[in-house]
Amino acid sequence: MDEWKRESLLNCLNALQAEVDKNRSRYEVLGAFVIEMSGVLGDAAERLTPVRKLVDSVAGLIWEQAR
Repeated sequence: MDEWKRESLLNCLNALQAEVDKNRSRYEVLGAFVIEMSGVLGDAAERLTPVRKLVDSVAGLIWEQAR
């Protein structure tokens, strides 16, 4: 993976981590991470089932908090 792609993905992941640590997480941060992951990884995302499962888990937790 190109260094700029790696850095961009890590920046979004760090922002997501910081947001999840708050009492109320914003959907925009999760959305930015998902979009960045999809854009940076492209076709490789199909092989990243564990990452997708992690994103699904985090999204589920955030969704439960919003109710």
